[in-house]
Amino acid sequence: MLMFFLKGSQGIQVINFIFSFILLLEVCLKVSKSERFINWIGESLEESLRVFIMFIVGLNCSYFFSRFTYHLVNSQVL
Repeated sequence: MLMFFLKGSQGIQVINFIFSFILLLEVCLKVSKSERFINWIGESLEESLRVFIMFIVGLNCSYFFSRFTYHLVNSQVL
């Protein structure tokens, strides 16, 4: 809430992106090292490419949540 008063709706969007990116990146990194994911995507794929794929997935999810927050905040009359 402090970021909203300091930077407005864009402050909330930036903070939401940072927090969601950190959380989703950790989840995606754990998923990329799981046996189920390795078996699904193929054991011949290098670990760095598996991590890169999950990094891209995490970025897309973070972007979605930041856009969702942007529209949610702008639709409110504050």
